[in-house]
Amino acid sequence: MKSHSLLFSILLLCSVLSLPGASDESVPPGRYWLEPSISMPVSGPGEIRDVTFVFTNPLTAPISVRSATADCWCINLRRPQEPIPPGATGTVSVSARARIAEGAFVNRIYVLFDNGEYSKLEVWGEVQQFLRVTPPSLEIRNAVLNAVREASFEIAVTDNTAADVLRARIDGEEIELKEFRSERRRSTILCMAAVIPRRGERHLGSTLILETSHPRQEKVQIPLVIYPKIPVEVQPASVFLGIVKPGATVRKEFVLKWNDKEAGAVNRVRYGDHEAAFTITKTGKATILDVELRCADTPGFATGELTLELANPTSPPVIVPYSCMVRE
Repeated sequence: MKSHSLLFSILLLCSVLSLPGASDESVPPGRYWLEPSISMPVSGPGEIRDVTFVFTNPLTAPISVRSATADCWCINLRRPQEPIPPGATGTVSVSARARIAEGAFVNRIYVLFDNGEYSKLEVWGEVQQFLRVTPPSLEIRNAVLNAVREASFEIAVTDNTAADVLRARIDGEEIELKEFRSERRRSTILCMAAVIPRRGERHLGSTLILETSHPRQEKVQIPLVIYPKIPVEVQPASVFLGIVKPGATVRKEFVLKWNDKEAGAVNRVRYGDHEAAFTITKTGKATILDVELRCADTPGFATGELTLELANPTSPPVIVPYSCMVRE
């Protein structure tokens, strides 16, 4: 009798598990989404478009979207908060942002239902530069700290839209935008930016941002790099100090070639958090810099940088990479 009761219980459990609407209900692939991949129209760099994916509940029980995530190019992700009844439809929507670089791109959204169904949705698009900059990036060399330098470039309006540059600014405070001028000539905008480096580094990098009246490309971003004028050349430009003992003190000579008419002076020589001992000897043909520094205490291949601080406060520091092999 007990065996018959056990058999009845097993049959009853199997019957319950096979009821319509159970979580393991089999559904053929592709039955959920109307279109798992959507193509956007041609977009300008960074242009944002709203995209909506529609799904249908093909099961005989309600389903819910447990989670929905997207890559960093999608914002304002929206999903149903309530269960979707059998046969009804739901939507997952995002605001998809186009890439900055010209060409094809794809943004992805990942959706997980409470029955374990996992979907990967794709937003395909293509970026067109309606405002094409020549040259695509700006480099200014031999710049002097706090002195004005100019850079010129052109913007080709590829679709001949009546667009102009409304405003210009530079991202950050290390480079100041002193003046900006632009002039529209047929399908080209001629531009000039006058900038001032405010920090004496080896080089300063930033972005020149232009706000335009173009309806499809309201912003143009142009990389900007400023290289300072180097008052002195150091030879060799980098040096291997050899194979040394841990904590050994080594000396190295460098030849200084001043680019200014009047020879300058070296105030300090540093390496890491330490200050190096140094002497300067002027001969008839060259200036010799003799530097003394302490090597690393740990065996292995060690690297570092010598930093020459010059007497002229507007001059950027001069960097000389060095390396050595510390033996045990």
